Amino acid sequence: MKPCDAESANKLIENSYRELAQNAFFFTGLEKVSARIRADEIGERYVWSFSACRRDPQLLGVGISCQLLELNSARGQLDETWMVATSEDTRIPENHKATAVGLKLTKANLVVQLAIRLKPVIGDQMKFWLFSTLRLPRATSFPFHLNARFAISSNRQSIVFDSPDSQETRDPKSDFNAWILTEVVPTLYLSSLTHVIGHKIDSHILPHKRWWLLKPTDDISKHVSRSFLTLLGKSDSRVFKSTDGQLHSFGNAVFVKAGHDRLVDMVVHTLALLKTPRLVTEYASTGLALLETAKTVDEAYVRSALNKITLEMVQHLYMHGTINAEVLFSLLLYICNETPLAGLPLLILSTNLLALIPGPSGQRIYFSYNAAHADLPL
Repeated sequence: MKPCDAESANKLIENSYRELAQNAFFFTGLEKVSARIRADEIGERYVWSFSACRRDPQLLGVGISCQLLELNSARGQLDETWMVATSEDTRIPENHKATAVGLKLTKANLVVQLAIRLKPVIGDQMKFWLFSTLRLPRATSFPFHLNARFAISSNRQSIVFDSPDSQETRDPKSDFNAWILTEVVPTLYLSSLTHVIGHKIDSHILPHKRWWLLKPTDDISKHVSRSFLTLLGKSDSRVFKSTDGQLHSFGNAVFVKAGHDRLVDMVVHTLALLKTPRLVTEYASTGLALLETAKTVDEAYVRSALNKITLEMVQHLYMHGTINAEVLFSLLLYICNETPLAGLPLLILSTNLLALIPGPSGQRIYFSYNAAHADLPL
């Protein structure tokens, strides 16, 4: 083994140890950690220094709490705000107790924690890690750090997570870890997301696909993603902001697919101007609309939405030039096969006023292809 000289030691301190120090705050009570170099010719100098400030915990639900964590550095190179969410009310099932005892888990309940970065926002390149008391050198596709008392591999490089056999069974340690990832993490993460969107994000929108565990790239993240998306589809958690400013559950929201044609584009844009209920437009790029259980914009939704819009509102937008005749024609063209159309505020009279499409017993409206007829008295 090559001896470590001063130059090599300094590189470790300024790089690897620096990163480990930044990660040491999430799931501990650590308040400050620093590295200093002492030399006779220069005296003592700080290489880096990090500190943490924690706010009082808040309750998110039964057995779930969260705490804001602010990380700073002495030189201002680090300024991050995180939310650490903790689940401590999940009882370990009987079939996993033998594994838990082997891991020296003496309590009946399992503690699982997430650290979610709030400021600045996450991106594609940011790395998030698995922790099992200490950080493991295993990055994931999650938008959060994950800490639990996992069964870890003998070389401490990752958690034990072997694939099921032909009978869909796993070894006990892999099965224990899969239980945590399937049963505990999705619920904890959805509770955390609900809190973040409802209270801590000004726009109440998280439009990056990574937040929704879509298109994960590793086997552990894929396992959590499947369970999370199933839970999301059944949950009544209001996490999706519609164009009228309200928050809706996944099952109640109406999403817009990416890559649609110009007609659909115009229809969706008009519906947004009209602030139609339940319409969610900010998540098209995530692919949420492609999920099997997602409701998406279609002819029936557009007709139903227009049926709830008042004639006065459409008239106001039309008179102020916000929408024009082309827009109204596009709406009619899109829903023309979704009958009946009676009562929809989409007709433009020769007086440049709007009218409801008449039904069989409504007031008659006359159509003419001769423009001169517009001058006839009503």
